[in-house]
Amino acid sequence: MSNKYEDLVKSTRKVFNTGKTKTLEFRLTQLKALLKLYEDNTQLMIDTLKIDLGKSKQESITGEVNVLKNDVRNLIYNLREYMKPEKPSKDVANVFDGVYIIREPYGVVLSSSNLITESNTAIGGATDESNLFIEPTILINIKADDPIMQHEIFGPILPIINVENYQDAIDFINSREKPLALYVFSKKKDVINAFLTDVSSGGVVINDTLMHFLTDSLPFGGVGDCSDLIKDEGIAAQRCIFARCTIPNSTDKKAPIHRP
Repeated sequence: MSNKYEDLVKSTRKVFNTGKTKTLEFRLTQLKALLKLYEDNTQLMIDTLKIDLGKSKQESITGEVNVLKNDVRNLIYNLREYMKPEKPSKDVANVFDGVYIIREPYGVVLSSSNLITESNTAIGGATDESNLFIEPTILINIKADDPIMQHEIFGPILPIINVENYQDAIDFINSREKPLALYVFSKKKDVINAFLTDVSSGGVVINDTLMHFLTDSLPFGGVGDCSDLIKDEGIAAQRCIFARCTIPNSTDKKAPIHRP
């Protein structure tokens, strides 16, 4: 990280440590400003998604823009309730005591870019840098230490690593950073249950992909240092799936979607 970014993190953390950002009033003001930013720049967001990802206007509105706006509206509506101390049940030993759970924000976050490198191409592989285009691509004969396996992949690139059985797949996953999302394709209940039980991840979808992004009732996030985009303060420390809920859920949760 360059000195510029180190200084940015330090200055941001300094403001955070004053406690200024923790008040209800500050958070509501920031959320309302963010919603206004989305509303004022809706067309710019649509145009950018078209240029960067080739998305149609309708797809951008339903799958991106409206999701962001509704996310912020939901936080604005529920923020006061989210910030209240939670009163858990008490046992005999502390029946006369005050017992509370107080949710704390994780801290500051710094976004960084990803590196995608080419490998052995089975399908696709064409790129057009001038139009920011990558053809849907499948990579084969991939090894764990290949460059493509060292970074998150934000593009239509699928590296394939061969394994002998599902337990080998589980072992491989668990030998690395916990994944932001996990997709399991199987009709066998024992295989599905093994992945759900033995793999710690963010989103889980059974026999489908990406559906967790469309399920607002479920939390969205990852576990531990699962994302290069949000590593600085462990902001990805939630074991959550789908919905955007850094504030309401302070404990790890897994909420899989299962398609028959």
